[in-house]
Amino acid sequence: MAFELKELKKYNCIFIKATGDITSDVCEEFEEMVKKAVEIGSKYYIYDLKDSDFICSEGIGIIAYNIKNTVDLESKIIILNLSENNKRLFEITNMNELVDVLKSTKELEEKYNIKVD
Repeated sequence: MAFELKELKKYNCIFIKATGDITSDVCEEFEEMVKKAVEIGSKYYIYDLKDSDFICSEGIGIIAYNIKNTVDLESKIIILNLSENNKRLFEITNMNELVDVLKSTKELEEKYNIKVD
């Protein structure tokens, strides 16, 4: 499991890519990454979960931390490339009502004019 954080200043966004499942074994690293992103501050926080088929409840809680700590800043949380399992989890927990779930980076570019290389 690996996480990559990129600050895309041109678009005022932070891009976090997860490679592998987000399980309790990696949540400490994931939490540190998200806290760092919140400290940097941004208008958009983009999570690309294309290579992640599973997110544990702790991982969902970490994304909720991002939402809670940026809501006053009018930031937008965007989730890309959810697997069917993760999509169901976001629906069951109503997270899909708190974030913008997009199918692809192409949809991100079309909707927000943000291009992620």
